[in-house]
Amino acid sequence: SVWVRFGIIETRFMMETIGKASNDRNVCRNNGPNARKLPDRWLDYDPVGKPVKGTRFVPFKTPLSTDFFTNRGKDFGSDDVFDVKALLGYASAHGKEIGLVIDLTATEKYYDPCEWTDRGIEYVKIRCSGHSAHTQTDGVRHFFDVVTAYLNRNANNEFEYCRGYRIEREEYLTSLYGGCEQRLLIAD
Repeated sequence: SVWVRFGIIETRFMMETIGKASNDRNVCRNNGPNARKLPDRWLDYDPVGKPVKGTRFVPFKTPLSTDFFTNRGKDFGSDDVFDVKALLGYASAHGKEIGLVIDLTATEKYYDPCEWTDRGIEYVKIRCSGHSAHTQTDGVRHFFDVVTAYLNRNANNEFEYCRGYRIEREEYLTSLYGGCEQRLLIAD
């Protein structure tokens, strides 16, 4: 599977919505001494979304390095921890293997890419600004090239993409990747 970390095409691309939790859980979660600040609304979102129909994309929210979960205080439960290890455990429990992570965020502050590559997982960073990723032609072209190359090399692995914010419409990913080839050919 291709697991894409949301960020640029914070999808990342058209995917099913990563569900928003029913309660606002980000309130007062930074209560331990020297605790690192979690990304805005990070706890409000489910860790892993549904696979995008007809693709090998599985969306997930940005996993954080373990130091984000240090000194969180008694109100911060173990189920609130979502790091690379937790994501890999989730994939394994569902009979999936992550082959590629495309990081579409505009920052590098949440985890070290070596957390993927040291485990033999391909990692590609495509810096994208949120809410306008679909207009960033170079980023879209790069994403398309990365996905195409990966699919040519791997018949069975999935790839993931991760994003910091929820994706509102499944059509976003489909139009980005599904129609990307035609748009790029026309642009050339």
